[in-house]
Amino acid sequence: MEYNMINIFNLVIVAVMLVPSVVYSFKYNLFVNRCQNTAMNICEWLGRAACIAFMVIPFGVGEFGFSDVRSFLIYAIVNMLLLALYLLFWKTYIKRQNAFKALVLAIIPTAIFAICGITLRHFILIASTVMFGVGHLYVTMANNDADVKKVKRDNAIAKEKAEAEAKEKAEAEAKAAQQANAEEEAQTAALPETENTEKTETASEVETAIAEAE
Repeated sequence: MEYNMINIFNLVIVAVMLVPSVVYSFKYNLFVNRCQNTAMNICEWLGRAACIAFMVIPFGVGEFGFSDVRSFLIYAIVNMLLLALYLLFWKTYIKRQNAFKALVLAIIPTAIFAICGITLRHFILIASTVMFGVGHLYVTMANNDADVKKVKRDNAIAKEKAEAEAKEKAEAEAKAAQQANAEEEAQTAALPETENTEKTETASEVETAIAEAE
């Protein structure tokens, strides 16, 4: 079984793999790559571009073709299963991200490119898949590590902020308590003076009344 210059089936496979990634990246602004290894970043980028191109254009093989029916069945069945699994993991990854899901989403495209290259006997695609797989897995794990460090750093900052707020609140409460105690002590100290004043006034009134009676 052979194809002409453009492999429509592979083009559909590439589109299915790219759509959720591009849509999700635009929606959640995930185009930030925190991998600091320039060589691996280049390896991933070149490998991805080469895989996409060689999935559609039979450069180096003349025409796309399967050696037998079994190769075609492996190509069709395995790719359908992998694509279904890929979309399923994307659906769960959108709801909740973690390192395991990110790693699976990096492995599946590599496996799809490899299956296509092997069954179609496209050795340049296989070589590109190796380049892409090495770079993509490394970059994915590097980003996962960076995410973990970022989470730890954010948690540490949040903890320090919470502790500072708790300390500030405790100090404010202690200050308010001290102020209340001082006011209470002042009122208590002023109470005898008030009583003495009242007694003096009462005595004066009595003396005045006695003097008037005499």
